[in-house]
Formats: sequence, C-alpha cells, structure tokens
Amino acid sequence: MTAHRALGLSAVIAACSLTPLDHYDSQNGSSDIDAGDATSGEGAAPDVAQDALPLDDGGAPDVDAGPGAPWTRYSLDTSSAAGAPWTVTPLEQLWTGPSAPPPRGVVAAVQLVDFSRLLVITGDGTLYVQQDGGVWMSPMAITAAFPQITGPVDGITHIPYAFAVTLQPDAALVESLLLQKVPQYWYYQYLPNDQRVFERTGTTVDVPPPGAPEGTGKLLANFEILDLGNADAAVHFRRFDVYGDGNVYSFDAAATWTKTPLGAHPFWSGRAGAPALGSIRATYYDQGSTTLHVIGP
Repeated sequence: MTAHRALGLSAVIAACSLTPLDHYDSQNGSSDIDAGDATSGEGAAPDVAQDALPLDDGGAPDVDAGPGAPWTRYSLDTSSAAGAPWTVTPLEQLWTGPSAPPPRGVVAAVQLVDFSRLLVITGDGTLYVQQDGGVWMSPMAITAAFPQITGPVDGITHIPYAFAVTLQPDAALVESLLLQKVPQYWYYQYLPNDQRVFERTGTTVDVPPPGAPEGTGKLLANFEILDLGNADAAVHFRRFDVYGDGNVYSFDAAATWTKTPLGAHPFWSGRAGAPALGSIRATYYDQGSTTLHVIGP
C-alpha cells in the first residue's frame, strides 16, 4: 500500500471547497461549462429545466437491462472486526416492485446521506431512484434525468451536505453528484425534492501516482465514507475508487491519496465471500449501517 499527497479531487476537500469540480478545473485549466452557466440571467436562480424536474414526471418504461442470471449484492459492515465475512444476497430478493431495477446490468449506484435516496443506473441508460420505505419511483432514461449526459456512465459519486456543512455552515441542503464516463464528468446538485440542477461538465486527467488514473483508467465503481465524529479530521470524508487495474485508489480530507491492491485492502483481505475484481460492477455505501454494498454477477 502506498500513500502520497497529490493533486486530485482530494485537493478540493483539503481546501475546504464544496464543489469537487474545482479539482478538475485545476487539472484542465477550465471546465467545458462554467458554474455560472447554471443560472439564468443576472442574479437569477438555477434553471428548472428538464434536468431539474421531479423524477416522477412520467418516467421511462420499466425495462430489464438484459438477459442472464440474476446478480448478487455483496455486503460488508466496514466497522466489523478484521476477518469478518461478507454476506451475499440475490438482487432479485432485494429490489422488488413494478418500478424496481432489474437484478442485473447495473453500472453505477450511490446512496445519499442527507435524504433517503438510492440511485441506480443500468447499462441500458435507465435511472432508478428508491425513496423512504423501499419504494421505487418511476424509472426514467438517464438522458432525461440528466439531459447533458449523452450516453452510459462508469460511476456516480457524491459529496454529502453533512460533510459540506462542516466546512461552510451556511451551505445549502443539497448533495453534490459527480457522474463519470472516464474521462468525461458531469456535475449536478441533487435537491431533497428530487430536482437536479446542472452545474458543469469537463474532462479529467490522470492524477500523479499513487493517485487514480482518472483520465485513462477503467473505473469500475466508487463510494464514499463519512466519519464526522472522528478526532482525525482527515477521515471525515474518504472516497474510494475501484479501477480495472485491480487497485483501490482512495483519498481523504487531508488530500492524501492511497493506492492498495484490491486483495490487500482491509475491506477485502482475509474476508470470506469478498467479491472478486471481475464481480464488481457498482458499489454504494450505507452510512447509517456503515455497510458497503457491491453489485455484480
């Protein structure tokens, strides 16, 4: 395992910025669309266009993302002792109902922290959102939910309000979403009423080792963990990216990158039932139960 302080999304956390896109601007010189373009007119509020409509505004057909055997959800309580096993549950037992995602074909997922939402994106370009009580909203095409996105994505990550407000007490109650198709990214604000407000888009470049290959690597999945009560402020926010090269790249709020082979990572090493690299299609983290979920065959 190697650790190093380097440029990356972590630099924004260390600088107490609330938008991860400043990181990408520092890599590229500028983003394709400036954050100011998310407003309409001088001093106006963000546009409420198709990308900012509630998700239940018609939806898309409830389609299965392809044939094949149902996939699995692998789950680990990350607060468990070393060597504690993962649990395995078929997705078809977990995601049920007429508007639930199919039990396969998932490419990205994220569980929000500040309001109860699980966002799931499938390979056919459909977005599914689970609300309180396990109720799934009407699914819709990702190009309708996020019109600036023109195709499939590799991952979706977020910066919760719960962390942002520790840096800026008057921060708005939104979760910052970053959708990625390496090297492209799209940045949105996700509101408690399920509106999405587009901020900007751009491209990423590789972070110097041991940082992540954000410009050229194959991103498999990513997730975030908050530990706001920890005396070490560096671990108040940590993001983990799993890449196809077999490594887990992570950074913390002190802007320190760490690169660890998947099999040597504490969440995998010595744990029975841990998902192999080839089984990782998407991940999400349940902050309330301190549980990491991996979706895959």
